[in-house]
Amino acid sequence: MSLKILFVMRTASHFSYHETTLNHLVRRGHDVHLQFDPYWNHKERIDDRAFRAWQTAGHQVSVGTSRQRPIGIWRTILFATREIRSFGSYCARPPEFAFYQKRWRLYLPSWCRSLIKWTWRGRSFGSWVLGRSVVRWSMALIEKVAPADPGIVAALRTLAPDCVIVSPANLRYSEEVEYVKGARSLGIPCAIPVLSWDNLTTKGLLHVPPDLPFFPGMGLEAALARFGFTLSLLQTTDAVRRTWHDGHAKDARRYHGIPLENVVVAGSPFFDKWFDFTPIRSRFETCTRMGLDPRRPYLLYLGSSGNIARDESRLVLTVLTALRHSQDRQTRTTQLVFRPHPANLNAVRRLDRGGVAVWPRAVGLPDTTAGLHDFRDALHHAVAAVGINTTGMVDALVFDVPCIALLASEYRPTQVDTTHFQRMVASKGIHVASSVKRLAITVGKLQSGIDRRREARADCRRRFARPRGLGAQAGEVTAVAIEGLAGRQTAAQISAALDQEFAKLPVPARPPVEPEPPTPVAPSEPIGTAIRSSIRRASVEPIYAYYERSRDLVLGMLDEGTKYGYSDYWREEIAGFDYLFDASPLVVAKLREHTYHITGVTSYEYRGHHAVEAPRFAAKLQRLRDLDPSGLFVPESPRLAGFGHRLDGDLVNIDTLKFYECLIALDRCQVLSELREVDRRVTVVEIGAGWGGLAYQFKTLFPNTTYVIVDLPPTLLFSIVYLKAVFPDSTAAIYGETSPEAWFTGPDAPDFVFVPAFAARDLQVPTPDLAVNVASFQEMTNEQVTTHVNMLADAGCARVYSLNRDRSPYNTELSTVTEILATRYRVEAVDVLPESYNMLDAKAEKKKAEKKKAEKKKDPPV
Repeated sequence: MSLKILFVMRTASHFSYHETTLNHLVRRGHDVHLQFDPYWNHKERIDDRAFRAWQTAGHQVSVGTSRQRPIGIWRTILFATREIRSFGSYCARPPEFAFYQKRWRLYLPSWCRSLIKWTWRGRSFGSWVLGRSVVRWSMALIEKVAPADPGIVAALRTLAPDCVIVSPANLRYSEEVEYVKGARSLGIPCAIPVLSWDNLTTKGLLHVPPDLPFFPGMGLEAALARFGFTLSLLQTTDAVRRTWHDGHAKDARRYHGIPLENVVVAGSPFFDKWFDFTPIRSRFETCTRMGLDPRRPYLLYLGSSGNIARDESRLVLTVLTALRHSQDRQTRTTQLVFRPHPANLNAVRRLDRGGVAVWPRAVGLPDTTAGLHDFRDALHHAVAAVGINTTGMVDALVFDVPCIALLASEYRPTQVDTTHFQRMVASKGIHVASSVKRLAITVGKLQSGIDRRREARADCRRRFARPRGLGAQAGEVTAVAIEGLAGRQTAAQISAALDQEFAKLPVPARPPVEPEPPTPVAPSEPIGTAIRSSIRRASVEPIYAYYERSRDLVLGMLDEGTKYGYSDYWREEIAGFDYLFDASPLVVAKLREHTYHITGVTSYEYRGHHAVEAPRFAAKLQRLRDLDPSGLFVPESPRLAGFGHRLDGDLVNIDTLKFYECLIALDRCQVLSELREVDRRVTVVEIGAGWGGLAYQFKTLFPNTTYVIVDLPPTLLFSIVYLKAVFPDSTAAIYGETSPEAWFTGPDAPDFVFVPAFAARDLQVPTPDLAVNVASFQEMTNEQVTTHVNMLADAGCARVYSLNRDRSPYNTELSTVTEILATRYRVEAVDVLPESYNMLDAKAEKKKAEKKKAEKKKDPPV
């Protein structure tokens, strides 16, 4: 028999919580009428994409707007008493509800907030009064005697539905609760699906209850739902409550005084989505979409709402640091991706600067098909999900993915001080980490196959999502229960019907995973043929065209800067790599093979037959990690033939360690911590950036940076091409291509600015946040170092970091770097490691030198 069902929702953004129930009601031939609140549905921009997609799919339902109680004495009284009553409920609850009591205080009438400010013996007198059972009973009595709105009653008479469903009905100023009152006055069965897993403990009361007497101390405290919805099936003569699971049934009796024989257990329609059989994308595609390396594991951090944690970026960065400093090799290689709460993007900007992958960035719940599949793919391939306190953690639990609750003292009020979080932990389905160090240990165990919560998690899936069997769709169960309610069956009759229809359905299979793309296997071919193929590929790479354009600009700089006084040392060095101005595509594709002209470091030292040296690099890397609480390590990029020893999957060479040491020194001076707090684009100037290695590491950690490089024109050719290769989407302003006046005045500052040294004095840089020079001041003349130092000081740059000898042993045109810096700056030494930056270990290097000297004495030249 077809039923006419009226479904009243606050907004269309709540549709996804009831989608599977509506699907089954429509599929079973019922006439469904959806109505949304005209005020709340248009008050602000809402995310109704899921509902619009459902409509487009052709579901035959009637859509309209609900009615509201008109302005008048009863509306004024009821709106005030409902908020006071909800607040009083929190005042009567245990201490773990203090956070929600404080939040609900904001919704009270002004005179009531003033009353709460009065204190007696250190306690709020107003809170004590409003928490008394007699006061709450009096408020409930006002609700009970208040008549149903005549306009809503008339509308219900006209529509004549067999059943009325209302949701959520317990948010502040909920208008839809009036339909419960109207339906009860007409004897129409009514159901209230509570919106989310914590809605009945973190929101207001259900102010129009079943036909139960109100006793002192037995008000309808919103403590029913923990891991799901509670669907109240209200009848004029029989009180029937539909809950997710048996735990809810016990809560209904304990907190609401509803007898167990009036309770129907059905399950959570909202979590039906996690039993979808649509194939999961491959790991390669999923990681590529998120900007991660598919070869390395990743941890999915689930962001919380603004009410729980307004900006948790500090904690996220601490997690990243803990992973990078783990003693376990596999944990050290674990990537971290932050999935922001759809209504809270406050942490994104700081995490961008901190080098954390953020995905997705769109605002809106993952309630569309595409959004859900993206979330599901990310969960499936993750080692685990981690969070503070968010519904996403329950999603992970229901999808059978390990989940870790990370305890943090700053979030105690929204974690251990909240009852719904305590119950989530008590379920034993999630891991609990008391610190980021314990979190890293748990991640390591999970990657080793040790998952002590697996069985408890499976039990949670069954009890909280589908208590009538994993094969029973909760939306269908709810639809059948609504049919029974419309037929005025008792709870026992409804439960019996559900047992008969759903008890022995098969357990659904896990969704299949799309196969990984095949790894291309290079066919065996002659060496000459392979080289020709490499040349062809290199000639069509975009970076070669970029090199050609950059080369012409650098040649123009050389023509313009003929009067610039290069030191004799650098004149000789530059002459050694002038061939790069006529480089072939293959030479550009292997540019890092040629940066030895600047650093003296060659790839030969890192080839397979030198792997015996790798442990020394690993030892120094570990020593630096031990000094790095912020997780600043950035490995060598493989682009343009990057090289190094493979350590835990990362390329590491002496330059990598040198730049890492620079970053640690900057962090020790509190420079980097200050830059993380800056809520704007950062400007950094590096004098003599060489091939761009430090710029690459810094820009990786602080993406929201304009990095200005001042250098000799021939050397600029290296950094311009290299940085474009490692940051292909970056923007660059190169001297000679655009007017210097326009570089910093447009709406979008470039990622990189390249300026020849001779033009540095005329550069109008906004006050730099930081200036850096690594191992190039020591190779300049007195005049050149003085010019650069004065330029930075005159531009207002307060911090200059210099990693230099006082003078290169081959440079006779420089006094000392320290003397010149001291003319404009207060010089302070920052020690990181005892040995020089170009040594792996001071003792080992000294021993090696002594051995070489002894051998030389033993075998004098002939």
